[in-house]
Amino acid sequence: MIELMRISRLVGDGHTRVPFWGAEHQHYPLLFQFMDGELRLLRTGPEHRRFLGRKLVTVGEMSNAEVVERLELVVLTVENEYSLPRHLPYHLNVAGILAGLGIVDDPASATFTLEDERGQREAVTLEAISCPDYREGVTVRYAEQIVPFRDKRVTESDYLWLSADEDRRVAYVYFARYPSFSGTESFAEDVREYLDKHRIRNLVVDLRDNTGGGFFVGLRFAHQIRSELIHISTQDCYAALQPAKGKLPAFTGRTETAALHSGKTAVPVIIHSKVSTL
Repeated sequence: MIELMRISRLVGDGHTRVPFWGAEHQHYPLLFQFMDGELRLLRTGPEHRRFLGRKLVTVGEMSNAEVVERLELVVLTVENEYSLPRHLPYHLNVAGILAGLGIVDDPASATFTLEDERGQREAVTLEAISCPDYREGVTVRYAEQIVPFRDKRVTESDYLWLSADEDRRVAYVYFARYPSFSGTESFAEDVREYLDKHRIRNLVVDLRDNTGGGFFVGLRFAHQIRSELIHISTQDCYAALQPAKGKLPAFTGRTETAALHSGKTAVPVIIHSKVSTL
């Protein structure tokens, strides 16, 4: 598997890959993310809550820098310089990958050394667990999810919903995962009706947690709320789409703003990595 991942990585196309998630695999119960160039622990199980926010120093006897260097050769779904640091942490907790790269000797467990803001280091040894156990057990976040405007007004799932401030005519869509095509159609229709009914003029579409895939589903969402132009932005979202008659969307890299048009009224859309609340 590791050699196939390495070969697919050389292609340089994020959609040419040998996905490890298609086979049975195990995770260590933690999730890191790059922050200012350092890998920080952002999610774990309740029993390891005290480690949240600490930076990774070593995995076993291997330094953080060497671990990253080895992982960079096999990270999947990499399109450019922005997607590499985004996707690398999702490989760092996969037991088979760390063992296959020689980062750990035994995939059944691994020791992670973490450092707090005072420079004090502590090692924690974690056993690998199944994917279902990982999803159920890794529930503690460094920063808990916030629902802008407090209440969800239109909901498809925990990964796709809309909230709004009706007085300021601002709405927010959290779009972390693509649902089914039919689910997208139903959600988009409910969103469009809500925007029209409450005369919403500003919409924020948050794609920071969306790792891609199912692109045509996103196009369907945009089309159903009468979108003529939408740009996807930020270092976590790597493409811009500009639908044109008879043409596929053009991928143009990073952009800053976008506009959705509903009937004769233009609805500005902001899609930005720094947006969390208004």
